[in-house]
Amino acid sequence: MEFQWKFIFSIFIFCSVSKAVNVPCFAGSYCDLQKSITPTLCAEGTFSLAGASKCITCPNGYYQLSKGKSFCEECPPGSFCVDPALPPVPCALGKHNPSRRQTVCSQCHFGTYTESTGATVCTPCLAGHYCDNPAENPKPCPTGSYSGVSQSTCSRCLDGYYADKVGSTYCNICPPGHRCPDPTRGSEKCPPGTATSLLGQTQCTPCSNGNYSDDFGASSCAWCLPGSDCLNPAESPRKCRPGTFSIGGQSQCSPCPWGYYTLDIGATFCTICGPGRYCPQADLAPVDCSIGTASAQVGLAVSCPSCASGAYAHVPGLAYCIMCPPGYWCSSTRSGPLPCPSNQRSGQITCSIENIIG
Repeated sequence: MEFQWKFIFSIFIFCSVSKAVNVPCFAGSYCDLQKSITPTLCAEGTFSLAGASKCITCPNGYYQLSKGKSFCEECPPGSFCVDPALPPVPCALGKHNPSRRQTVCSQCHFGTYTESTGATVCTPCLAGHYCDNPAENPKPCPTGSYSGVSQSTCSRCLDGYYADKVGSTYCNICPPGHRCPDPTRGSEKCPPGTATSLLGQTQCTPCSNGNYSDDFGASSCAWCLPGSDCLNPAESPRKCRPGTFSIGGQSQCSPCPWGYYTLDIGATFCTICGPGRYCPQADLAPVDCSIGTASAQVGLAVSCPSCASGAYAHVPGLAYCIMCPPGYWCSSTRSGPLPCPSNQRSGQITCSIENIIG
């Protein structure tokens, strides 16, 4: 009973004093009349308006670092607030927050990144780079690959393309006269003996028989010229040797046929052996039919046939043997006729002794 009276008396004294001095419970504090007649400041992370009997915890996304405040601060962009009594926490690398009053930061997508903590936006990955981890700076594409903006990986160059520098935004197409077998290296000129006129080739095409390219970087193979051969397509044409010829586009010069010859270097044709001659070797001049032989045949490759009995060839290079005329006799095919009046017919090889003596 005594305690109740003391409590009622204390309330009466406080109300009397408050009315007498007119002390309000100001904003940023609270008044608990059961404990004290003096206003108590609101703690960090809380606030109050004037006349409050208790302080209110800052709502999510707000904070207050000082005591005795009548309001809470908004959590700024680029940060998040999980404890209203602690300062805002900057968004970690790879995360962002574009808005105020947030309690968490959002994860950046692959292909983007943040340059520092406290980011309000995610930055698109630079062209020629890839961003597979939003918390790391962009990495340049290695050779043989490329990328556009906002890529998490680099794309490999297609066959026939190349990127020989890191950080490429595109792949170069292999030009004519070149090959690109490795997309990490630059284009290579076609070696001699090969060529290509097309774009985007990984290999050059070997020259076909009778064609050549004797320099690096050929876009086409040249036709082997007449009078030459191209046995090695990586070398310049060689002139045909005597006894051989070429009409063009040949890997080897052709030997002259039997009974033909040529003495020229770089011949485009062979000459047929004429009458009264024979051609035993294509790279030598024709040989005249010897005395006692003759031939009207063209293209003869062997010795001329001997004259028949009763005919003669007294000089070399005759196409025909001469028949021994009447009134003469021909004892040898190698010499001219001798007079013989008794011989009335041609082709005689004898004569009577009387006629010879006479």
